[in-house]
Amino acid sequence: KSAGWAITFHDEQGGELTLERPVVVEKLRWRRQMSVEEFTYLRGRTTRSVKVTLVSAQQAAAYYDPDKSRGAYATRDAYLADLVDFTRREIQELRRLGCGYVQIDAPQYAALLDESIREGYRKRGSDPDRMLDACIELDNAIIEGHAGMMFGIHICRGNYRSMFYASGGY
Repeated sequence: KSAGWAITFHDEQGGELTLERPVVVEKLRWRRQMSVEEFTYLRGRTTRSVKVTLVSAQQAAAYYDPDKSRGAYATRDAYLADLVDFTRREIQELRRLGCGYVQIDAPQYAALLDESIREGYRKRGSDPDRMLDACIELDNAIIEGHAGMMFGIHICRGNYRSMFYASGGY
C-alpha cells in the first residue's frame, strides 16, 4: 500500500522523479535473513573482507503511517522495536558466519538537515530535531553489543537513478 506521500528525486538538470512510499499494513514477520544468503555467496568467492549493507531503522520508519499502519502496530515505536530486533538478529547471524563489517544505510541524516524536507515533516506533525535524536538512538540500539564487528554509517542525499532527494551540506 502507499502511504499517501512521496519522495521527489531531482537531478542537476531540473529533472524530477516521484516515488510513493510504501506503508506497513501488517505486523512484520520473520521469513528469511535479509542479506545472509548474499554474504555467504560472496564470502565463498573472495578472500577479501566483505561489507554488508543494511537499511537503518529510521529510514524504514518512514513506512509507518499513523492512520494506515495502526492495525498492524498501535504506535511507530512498536514498529521500530520490531525493526531494531530484526536488524539485530540479522547482524548476529552475519557475525556468526564470519562477517566483520556492516554498513548502515542512513540517508535520513542528510535529509533531516534539508530545510524543505524538515518543513515537510513539520507539516505532517513531526519534529525533525527529535527525529534526528531518534535516528541516533535507533542506530545505537542496532549496533551495540556486537563484539568484534565494525560498523559504518552511509550518509548521502538519497539516490535513485542518479537523482537525489535531499539538498544542502553535510
